[in-house]
Amino acid sequence: MRYSGKSSLLKHNLVSCFLVTLCFSVCAPVWSACAGTSAPQSALFVSVQTLPAPDTSRLLSDIKYLASDELEGRGTGEKGGKLAADFIAGVFSDIGLRPGGDGGAYFQSFDATVGVSMGEENFLKISFPDGERTYVVEEDFVPFSFSSVGTISGPLAFAGYGISSDRYGYDDYSELDAKGKVMLVMRHEPQQQNDEGSFAGKQVTHYSDLRYKATNARDQGAAAIMMYTDPLSEPEEDQLMPLQSLEGAGDSGLPAIQIKRRIAEAILEAEGHESGELQLKLDSLLVPSSFDISSVQVSLGIDLTKERRNVPNVVGILEPQVSQVKEYVVVGAHFDHLGQGGQFSLTKEGGIHSGADDNASGTAGMLELARIFAARRELLKRGIIFVGFNAEELGVLGSTFYVDHPAVPLDRTVFMLNLDTVGRMKDNKVFAAGTGSSPILDGLVKRANAELSLSIESSESGFGPSDHYPFYGSDIPVLFFFTGAHGDYHKVSDDWDKVNVEGVASIVRLAALALSEVVFEETAIPFTRAAPDTSGPPGGEGYGPGRGARFGIVPDFGGEPGKGAKISGVSEGSPAEKAGLLSGDVIVEFDGKTVTGLHDLSFAIKDKKPGDEVEVVVMREGERLTFKAILDRRGGEKK
Repeated sequence: MRYSGKSSLLKHNLVSCFLVTLCFSVCAPVWSACAGTSAPQSALFVSVQTLPAPDTSRLLSDIKYLASDELEGRGTGEKGGKLAADFIAGVFSDIGLRPGGDGGAYFQSFDATVGVSMGEENFLKISFPDGERTYVVEEDFVPFSFSSVGTISGPLAFAGYGISSDRYGYDDYSELDAKGKVMLVMRHEPQQQNDEGSFAGKQVTHYSDLRYKATNARDQGAAAIMMYTDPLSEPEEDQLMPLQSLEGAGDSGLPAIQIKRRIAEAILEAEGHESGELQLKLDSLLVPSSFDISSVQVSLGIDLTKERRNVPNVVGILEPQVSQVKEYVVVGAHFDHLGQGGQFSLTKEGGIHSGADDNASGTAGMLELARIFAARRELLKRGIIFVGFNAEELGVLGSTFYVDHPAVPLDRTVFMLNLDTVGRMKDNKVFAAGTGSSPILDGLVKRANAELSLSIESSESGFGPSDHYPFYGSDIPVLFFFTGAHGDYHKVSDDWDKVNVEGVASIVRLAALALSEVVFEETAIPFTRAAPDTSGPPGGEGYGPGRGARFGIVPDFGGEPGKGAKISGVSEGSPAEKAGLLSGDVIVEFDGKTVTGLHDLSFAIKDKKPGDEVEVVVMREGERLTFKAILDRRGGEKK
């Protein structure tokens, strides 16, 4: 599962626009009832009572294997990820699921950008008044993974923090002509060392995002950008971030590198400035202190290769014994994690990120549900498609691909259940998202919980940073179970011995009881679009009440890198819908700014205020179209 923070800001920026307020509706009896009432023992009630109980020893065994060192963190496209896929396929085969992948196999393959590597032609040369100096890649400088490739030579200019913000009344480029120049900028943002800092204090905003600084320089006409760690934020540490620490599809539209602070200091000294004094001046006055650096010239070359690999989802179909099956439900969990760390790791130390909670726990739960319902195949009225999704950590790529290439036609898929990060239950608490995606789901969850008495906190919206998200965007009702973030999230310390296996078993039982009502009977599951924002689960950083401007698109994380921001739909009643945008549109400009991908679109929206009118340019079936939209407020009208 992915949340926000410095390492996964995009997902937060895009997802937090769409989630909804907490709600539980009045329940209605089917096999059981709300407290204080009862229901007759129908055939459905009897069949539910005969469901096998989750096997805790088997759950723990599956979690231990998936989170073992042998699987090396289950990185997408890595050896451990392939072993995990083989394991899931083996379980599907053992319990008699029909293969739902390519060519009669369990594997459904797709291409994913899994990283970026450096070539042999990366160089940096700087001509000072006293001569030219040549620097060493990975020792003195490192390209950013979102950098464009190519070479550039030209004059330098200092642009402070590299920020242009109408919201905070701050613009490092307001008195600087950046066209054709190499920008030298600092990391972070003004007054970030202070709790009462002018932006958000010590909490970072998107203006400190390194990709934002690069795209802003591009929009100002700069030829390239060099960033360094400012002395006030990190006075002692001046380490270069590894290339892989900021992976991502596409590029920012210009060459972008990080340099050691000592190189930046030498450049500034050549022009008669001291880096610490410049930063103190910026932070105290909050006015631009940008200038051309006429005494220094830069020549640099970037040689990067995006690494794409063919990786599998794992799809197994439990077919009912009835002769004709009209409809199916999908039960899914992502099995990939971070491998040795990379861009989404929240710890500085390297090592295997086992991902026991995220998401060996959900994968084990999905496999246990497959076993439970395979044992009651004779009772099924609908088929169940069990899917181990891949590349969720890279942006729900596997589930997005599945929705575009379903094992059965998507119009025959009536419901999706997702288990992600269900291994750390505390105080019997579980979060359920998507209860508003169909009018039956709130009651469904309450009835399923009647025998368990878990403390369930619900959210109506089906948007969220996990694999149910693309299904909801395709108008399929969804339900997502999750037990909350914790201190081991995306760290090497997320190990199997910290998993509450009894809690996992409780969620599997909850899910089994809920599913039984829609697979043992052909209960109608009409789709409804929930409100766009939510308070979300405690500790879930990918959720939160909406703030600022809302455009209301449903992003497609499987769009072609570097070609714009593809959308898979628009939120009901949103500015995007009112403007006329449609599923499949690719946004290439927003408010006059070039959009090469979802990062660019996210930054552009965050720069605007509710009530602003923006011009949006999209590509639709090869035609370039322009729309105008008036942004509204995330979370509704301000009270």
